[in-house]
Amino acid sequence: MKRLFLYMFWMVMIMAVPVVVQAQNYNRLWKEVEELTKKDLPRSVIEKTNEIYSLALKSRNLPQMMKSFIVRTEYKAKLSPDSVEAQMVFLKDWADNETDITARAVLNSILAKTCLEQSPVKTDSVLHYFRLSLTDKETLSDVSAEKFHPVVISEDISRMYFNDNMYDFLARQAINGLISCYDNSRTEDIAGEIIFIYDSLISLYSEGKHADRSACALTEEAKLVYLSEHCNSSKYRISYDESVKALESLSSKYKDLEVYCDISLKLADKYRQKERFVDAVSVIDKALALYPETRWTKDLKGMKDLILQPSLNVRLSFVYPGYETDMTVNYKNLTDLKVETYRLALSPSSPYLH
Repeated sequence: MKRLFLYMFWMVMIMAVPVVVQAQNYNRLWKEVEELTKKDLPRSVIEKTNEIYSLALKSRNLPQMMKSFIVRTEYKAKLSPDSVEAQMVFLKDWADNETDITARAVLNSILAKTCLEQSPVKTDSVLHYFRLSLTDKETLSDVSAEKFHPVVISEDISRMYFNDNMYDFLARQAINGLISCYDNSRTEDIAGEIIFIYDSLISLYSEGKHADRSACALTEEAKLVYLSEHCNSSKYRISYDESVKALESLSSKYKDLEVYCDISLKLADKYRQKERFVDAVSVIDKALALYPETRWTKDLKGMKDLILQPSLNVRLSFVYPGYETDMTVNYKNLTDLKVETYRLALSPSSPYLH
């Protein structure tokens, strides 16, 4: 039994060594690319990324193939802007023939973002490729984004609250991309697509094996922020009062979770925008009392400090001898105010006044 155990142990070790060595090789090569980039040597960057692509192709390391392709394309475009079209053709062919579902989705996402960078923007193509990137929802939601490092780099919040799944990653990539898609003739189409993607994510986290109330809460909140602050469509954009009411409802619904702190932060900021400072501080204090130590604690305390800072703003329409004028004074967290006026022996045309 001991011999069998040792045999299995060494077999695993032998199998793992090539993977570790390969990872070290990629790290070394990318450090070389970084140094060449700092030295502003685009041709050398292209040569080095070609080397990485060839190495990745041999073992079909899809994430490394994608990253090297993206960097290579970027530097080829700097040397020859006309090369972008040829790279797009290559990328489309790769996506069309790729058999790995997740890789194909990532490639279509890259295609969508590449279309976004073209001028004028090809909105139909952007929508088409983002939709293709999200086609296989069930498969993508079961794949960890970690498997596609380094072409996919996840943030801590993705790992903590969204199980770091590829569908979530690609969906939010699509949302961010579409928010930056400026096409005045297609604002409703773009907004409708963004809302559809948010609703798809909310559905993912509301039921089934991926059900997660924290992920659902943060996604509902993100949708509200989009509709109130970033949506350019009058058909879908919600008013300040509507957004406040929705956030108040959301904070009540998810008060039993620590993500309540993030909702409270957004709600307090809404109150602050309309100078409802007492309401803002009250919301912050409730969140801090319920959850003293979360990833949002620093931001909550920072907003409270900002609100409680003394402030004074004085506006005069004009000052001229012999005429009355209005003084508008706005203040916060001050107990008294003293105004002193002085008469200067200067003519209105004096250069000291202009």
